[in-house]
Amino acid sequence: MIPILILITLLACQEPEDAEPRNLTLKILDIEPTYVTFSLQIKDLPRPALIVMTRDGFWSQTVRVFGTDTVLHDQWDLEPKKSYTWQAHETNGQDYTHSSNVVSGTTGDTTSHAFTFSLTELGPSASFVNDVWIVNENNIWVAGEFHDFSKPDTLYNVLHWDGTTWNKHRLIFHLEYANPDYDLNIFGEAAGVYVTNSGRVWVVGENSGISYTDDWGKKWSVIYGLRNMAMTANKIWGYGGPEFHVAGYAGGVLYFNGTRFFRLRKTTDLDMVDLWGNSEGVFVIAGNFDFNIQPPIVKVQETSLELFPNKIEGLANYQRGIWVTEKHKYLANGSLFRYDKHRKMWFSVHTGSAGVDAGAITVRGNSDFDYWIGNGFNLAHFNGGTFKVYPEVYNLGAGRMTFHRLAVKEGLLVAVGFANNRDYLVMGRRK
Repeated sequence: MIPILILITLLACQEPEDAEPRNLTLKILDIEPTYVTFSLQIKDLPRPALIVMTRDGFWSQTVRVFGTDTVLHDQWDLEPKKSYTWQAHETNGQDYTHSSNVVSGTTGDTTSHAFTFSLTELGPSASFVNDVWIVNENNIWVAGEFHDFSKPDTLYNVLHWDGTTWNKHRLIFHLEYANPDYDLNIFGEAAGVYVTNSGRVWVVGENSGISYTDDWGKKWSVIYGLRNMAMTANKIWGYGGPEFHVAGYAGGVLYFNGTRFFRLRKTTDLDMVDLWGNSEGVFVIAGNFDFNIQPPIVKVQETSLELFPNKIEGLANYQRGIWVTEKHKYLANGSLFRYDKHRKMWFSVHTGSAGVDAGAITVRGNSDFDYWIGNGFNLAHFNGGTFKVYPEVYNLGAGRMTFHRLAVKEGLLVAVGFANNRDYLVMGRRK
């Protein structure tokens, strides 16, 4: 009799199959520490349908659904590392007339907000800091134009941190014109820096030249053969291999495939100000201060490109920084926006509790649960659940800074900006 009793017990614990197909089917599409995305499919029910979502058996939200396959979210008072159950119900205002299957999931963990900070003064008045790239904590590159404190008339355009010392470099760029008689090698402001996984350091000049080094700057080589392709550069980015893209003025985008350079067709006359990529492609944004013109976002795959949706109400014209992960895309355009791949639209990320609602101009990070934004007064870190600002940065000696470029690598943050007519670098290390 014992085997028979065991069999009856097991059958009693199994969830019975529906006698007929459900009219509501709920699925979890994505689950984050404090944000869950669902797909709700409706079949053979009149629409619009009034839907009540419950979490752990209690009311969570009420929404009116018009389509047959709708994306829903739950983000209110969710806690990291906690298990929940959800269910969707059609209601007539008094009773549940139909109910979906129950889905369950556990929210993800957050990352640490604990960082210590240090400050480095990079240059006096009239210096410019344009870009930064982290290889590791003992190998950091900064592009710009820097005056020497001891030799005010001497200019440098690249700084390299080797773990002990900031080494100064004075790069020469080769410029090629339509008439070869005017070609020349010249010093110029460095606009962007990119380091490959093999260690080659590429630097693009604001004057349209490109140079590189394979030995930490002991020897720099200039690039020839850019005639009719040269452009004033703003930013350079690559996945880590020899290939990279360059964003430039007046809609210019340049691609290097590891062997040759290609000038891509223009989609705008506005300046391309930032770029970042994932497996979909490289996303390049145009910046603009004229609110009568909508600046585009361009998705580039090697030499092909297409416009990416950029219908954002309000401050889209001010877009200054973009950063993407495999799941989401983030746009700093005076506020912070995130592109929802399920809803296929941009929506505002609420950062008000951290005091950084206005002025977000740069964003970089490791993951959707570990990223930074910078603006005119603050550095703010998102850990997957909350934003945190760091007033202690103001007490490092420079006061309130304007941060316009960030680089993040694992537990290391490097933020560059200016205050009091001087350029500074703030380094943050996770405790």
